[in-house]
Amino acid sequence: MKKRHLFLSIIFFILILVVGTFTYNYVEGWSLLDSLYFVVITVTTIGYGDLAPITNLGKILTMILSFFGVAIDRKSVV
Repeated sequence: MKKRHLFLSIIFFILILVVGTFTYNYVEGWSLLDSLYFVVITVTTIGYGDLAPITNLGKILTMILSFFGVAIDRKSVV
């Protein structure tokens, strides 16, 4: 059961990375590397602050993405 839970958590994390990367690439016009970097920094709750969304949609997506990061972090602690 724990292996299945770990597998699903990894798949969910990868899905967030992929969807987030392509979303920021499209919405903010960032390169794929910058988009991936931003998603990783946001989801892991590091938040260096060197990249920030400019569009309203990008800001809304970042708020939603931040909640996923906190949920993933919380789930791994429990």
